[in-house]
Amino acid sequence: TSGEIVVLGWDPEDTHTDNFWEELDSVTLESANASLDSNTFSGKKYLMIQLALIPNSTDSIGVDMQINSDTGTNYPFRRSTNGGADGTWTGFNEFTPYPSAGNFPIFVNMFWINNTSNEKLGIAHSISANTTGSSNIPERREDVMKWVNTSNQITSLQFGTNTVGQFGTGSTLKVWGSD
Repeated sequence: TSGEIVVLGWDPEDTHTDNFWEELDSVTLESANASLDSNTFSGKKYLMIQLALIPNSTDSIGVDMQINSDTGTNYPFRRSTNGGADGTWTGFNEFTPYPSAGNFPIFVNMFWINNTSNEKLGIAHSISANTTGSSNIPERREDVMKWVNTSNQITSLQFGTNTVGQFGTGSTLKVWGSD
């Protein structure tokens, strides 16, 4: 077997003309919607995905995710909430990086290894504002997941609210990649 280690750092002499990450897509909702989908982007070996989700008005939102519009049961994942015991999910037709947040903003940071001939592996760190006010602590989630596909790279992402609510105006999806 072979492996690879990528170490990213900062060089004060670098003129920043060749960043490791290339922006592949950026979508911001101009009006409330129950979905936030990427455009089709170039397949890259590494992906970094960020979601900044704002609930519409008093809507309660969570977030689910599909890859390349795949609706098959190809999304096993493991999750821990607030550092607690983890749970596992198999047989799902989507990931749920944040299954239910209520009427609070959600921020999700994901990294994926995206080799065509291997199952795609991802890790997500998510936070929800939780109840407003200085005496209320935000909620965090950690997910590890895979997309069981060994013939395609990830080239599009579909996010839904997994509830009856909508993502609000200004909700944003950004995708970066690198080879």
